Amino acid sequence: MPYVHIDLMDKDLIFDDKMGSTTASSTGSFSVKGSGRDGLRGKPDPYIRVTYSYSGTYGKLKVVKIFKIVRRDKSPKRSYSSYINFGTINFSNLHCLAYVEMYQALKHYKLQANSPLPYSTLYIRTNALIHGGTPYATTNVVRIPKKYEKYFTYTTAKHEFAHTIRHSFDGSFAHFLGDVIRYKYAQNHYCGKKTNNGFGFNEGWALYWAGSCWGTYGSSPKDYTYEGNVAKALRALQSKCSSSLYRMVRVLRYKERSIHSFSAYNNMHYTLYKCKL
Repeated sequence: MPYVHIDLMDKDLIFDDKMGSTTASSTGSFSVKGSGRDGLRGKPDPYIRVTYSYSGTYGKLKVVKIFKIVRRDKSPKRSYSSYINFGTINFSNLHCLAYVEMYQALKHYKLQANSPLPYSTLYIRTNALIHGGTPYATTNVVRIPKKYEKYFTYTTAKHEFAHTIRHSFDGSFAHFLGDVIRYKYAQNHYCGKKTNNGFGFNEGWALYWAGSCWGTYGSSPKDYTYEGNVAKALRALQSKCSSSLYRMVRVLRYKERSIHSFSAYNNMHYTLYKCKL
């Protein structure tokens, strides 16, 4: 868990005391020190508490529950010693997985696109109560259903992250809600599902960003009501025009509320770079 927040805690009967804190390294390793006691002379009962939040070079990320309360995990307590090697601490749950994969998606965006985030903090709500059985994203929140550990991969993280970028550059949260109704976003989908141009572009952008859907769908590759065709067209456009990911993202953020189809994106790319598919 790179750069996760670490607290050295003392287990008490009512309120646990924080003895020290630090931030993990890029590999998840850490060293933390502090002091504490139980009563007048009792020795502390140390354990490690992890808070799933990141703030650094790539932006800000928080794994949260309802009301945006940041999630935490803790290790078993250890017997007191002046030096303790906690060894490798494993948290095999959705919260840990979501943090790791979404951090990598955030890092990929910053290193590859080098474009400013359209929001201050990316929130990942795990064990989401309202969902259709799969993760979904709004303007700066990704919601993941409970017991989704087996399915939440780096590809899924990049897909949902791409949605937050596209939705945020497109306009406000109220505008997003209007698009949900207008383009029928709330439905299950796959590469070869025929929907509408708005839905096709919205999902096609996320598929393109995540590196999914490489085939041709429907009777024509230019039928962009198929999200898979949009993903393929975006890759073809990027290749033909030698556009960097920075340029591809800049097309999205150039003019708010103006891109709801591949045709609109293609034309905007031409406006900026004099090249289109």
